[in-house]
Amino acid sequence: MDTIRDSKKLPVLAIFSEALALPRKHFHSLIRYGLPVLVLGLFTTVFTSPQIGGGGFSGLLGGIFGLAFGLCLVMGIVSCHRIFLLDSEIANSTPVWRWTIRETRYLIGWITISVVTLALALSVMPFVVPMLDDMSGAVGNDGFLYWLLSNALYVPLMYIISRLMILLPAIAVGSVRRGMGAAWQLSKNNGWRLTILIGLPAFVSHQVFTLFEYFETFPMFILEFFFWLFLGLIELGILSLSYAWLRDNSSSESKPAQINIQKTD
Repeated sequence: MDTIRDSKKLPVLAIFSEALALPRKHFHSLIRYGLPVLVLGLFTTVFTSPQIGGGGFSGLLGGIFGLAFGLCLVMGIVSCHRIFLLDSEIANSTPVWRWTIRETRYLIGWITISVVTLALALSVMPFVVPMLDDMSGAVGNDGFLYWLLSNALYVPLMYIISRLMILLPAIAVGSVRRGMGAAWQLSKNNGWRLTILIGLPAFVSHQVFTLFEYFETFPMFILEFFFWLFLGLIELGILSLSYAWLRDNSSSESKPAQINIQKTD
């Protein structure tokens, strides 16, 4: 963490390295708070898999477990942020099973970012689709070049999303500055570094999960779920560490005030 704190700009490589070490460093706390997510996620995976799930009773169970899993996922994600960002005594004092105003705010923030993302994506589609058609004709049969250029068109959108995502860990730790405007201001001058930190792992994850689509077997569905959990932990660690650096290096954030907020949350 010293390398991260001493950097003058958001330290991309140091944050990646530290995030990879977080699951091992906080293993016991993550198991404690992540067990409901793990169990309900496995049940949801079982009852929604093509080999077992479907209509009738198994479909109903899949829906029930899916709803419970979604709620537990929010609680688990908030717990991860708190484990990564707060003193261990404070983080571990949070009940495993709970639904407070903190989780409600986090869910609202998550939905808000999703709605903004969807609105932006729909607004640029009339421009993007013709560009994709033109590129398709220009590159001919070069599938890799088309894939590269088409994904490059989404970089500006990822830039916006990455900066807004900073509000989520702020909500999780109870910061008084947890709005979208505060997130945008906090990430000022580090937007492209945040795009790499947050956008690159999400992009790589998406590409990896497309490979799982070629293996529609039950063991692969289970493997995909565990892989998704692991990548999710790394991405939450990256987001938490990025927020911590931006918060600690922002002239508008008071460190003593932040400590008091955390202890009374």
